[in-house]
Amino acid sequence: MPPLAPLSFGDKAYWESRFTDNPEHFDWLVPAPVLLSSIQSALSSSSAQSPEILHIGCGTSELSFHLRNLVSKPMHVSNVDFSLAALQTGNAKEEKIHPSSDPEQHMKWMSLDLLSHQDVVSFRRNTDLYDVIVDKSTSDAISCAEYVTITLPYPITASDIQQAAQKNVDTARVHPMAVLLNNLAYLAKPNAKWLVLSYSSSRFAFMSLKNSEASVIESIEGLEFTDPRLFWRIANVETIDAPEEHQSSHVVGRPAIKLYLYILERTSVEAKIHAGYGQAKLSEKWTGEVAVMADTDLA
Repeated sequence: MPPLAPLSFGDKAYWESRFTDNPEHFDWLVPAPVLLSSIQSALSSSSAQSPEILHIGCGTSELSFHLRNLVSKPMHVSNVDFSLAALQTGNAKEEKIHPSSDPEQHMKWMSLDLLSHQDVVSFRRNTDLYDVIVDKSTSDAISCAEYVTITLPYPITASDIQQAAQKNVDTARVHPMAVLLNNLAYLAKPNAKWLVLSYSSSRFAFMSLKNSEASVIESIEGLEFTDPRLFWRIANVETIDAPEEHQSSHVVGRPAIKLYLYILERTSVEAKIHAGYGQAKLSEKWTGEVAVMADTDLA
């Protein structure tokens, strides 16, 4: 019997299959309510009258429905995933629990590939910038993805910061976390908070300016690709005890497993579209599939 292939947590086909076969709600690492106080704190720190929340890699998490209760109107929550099956499940559940013909009383459920600059650029044309980004182990999954093949200069770049290319190449393969940070920078307001729950104590080790040897930074050296540390800084790191799961009353207490809640803050450095990207591409409409659209039947 051939060995089983490793799980492809960065593969769209894997997640589409998973959420199609298992549509029931599932929360990674901790139950959804564990994060609510931190999310509420981030919302309170926003100067926006009605803060916008971007929930990335929402999957079938119950967290989406808790976020719904933290905003003035449900429409201020955008749940995104690249699995249409997960989005359809979430949308159907919201319609069942909170039926309404008023679009302001529904969250947004939208298909988005966070590692595609085309998706991200077009997505922004149809949404507001976000005050809070919620990430419940999505960065963990993305960190397992294959390196991303990008065009150079990378279309999402820092405003007024010139980067001299040391490598004369048109394409390159870049660590997925570098792409994620720069793409999210394009969707976030200055001072926006990005809350990342992770199992890894070193998920953002590359954010240290002293840690330029990290693979994330090594993958962009010499390329016309903005260093993601210009867009984000780590504001705080908290530890959370993972809940114990006893299979029987005979289980003796095990050592506590630590999880990590990273709070990243968006800097004031503007993320813009590189001048060489072309107006033709900027005019393209977003082609992501939206699970909540007026007069659209997803059944």
